[in-house]
Amino acid sequence: MKEIKTILIIFLFLASGVFSATRTWDNGAGSFKWSAPANWSDDTVPVPGDDVIFDASCVSTCTAD
Repeated sequence: MKEIKTILIIFLFLASGVFSATRTWDNGAGSFKWSAPANWSDDTVPVPGDDVIFDASCVSTCTAD
């Protein structure tokens, strides 16, 4: 029983967003599409749980597709 509790605690810890990231929009692809990896500073599209940043230099419209 103790093993099951330990596994459950580890699972909950990992699923809690510990591995979330911050993604910054840079429109590197020039397509204004959320789904284009090159539009993000590290060329990685954000996933649920990630924080996204659109800084003051962002004057484009992003299409969330």
